[in-house]
Amino acid sequence: MTKVSDILTAKGGNIHSIEPETTVYDAIAKMVELGIGSLLVIEDETVSGIITERDYLSKVALKNKNSRDTKVGEVMSHRIIYLTPDNDVEDVMAMMTEAHCRHMPVIDSGKLCGLISIGDCAKQLSQDRQTQLNYLTEYIADNYPG
Repeated sequence: MTKVSDILTAKGGNIHSIEPETTVYDAIAKMVELGIGSLLVIEDETVSGIITERDYLSKVALKNKNSRDTKVGEVMSHRIIYLTPDNDVEDVMAMMTEAHCRHMPVIDSGKLCGLISIGDCAKQLSQDRQTQLNYLTEYIADNYPG
């Protein structure tokens, strides 16, 4: 079974973050620049929350708040579910689906080591299925000559 650590190895441990005093406008601009859908909110070297595209839409845009005046700390999600590198990717997909979230930070021995998205999980599971299909196809072709 594929683990979160396998995804982190493939994708790298690059963690994009922002501080709670940053404006939502600057956070969104950073997400767009990086082509990502969330930023971890770090305060005093500790994860204090996460801001996502969904947070922006539901807590800023739909409430007619000004993104240039609103601070990330005012609208970020505080409830965060953490993963470990040993979590199974299929279990993580189920956790994300149940929690209605698309991004989860990974903590190893108390240290932040990455962020996993539901897209990362889907990509990994798709690659795993393709590897299984290739293996079974080769097995059948080698053992059952036509």
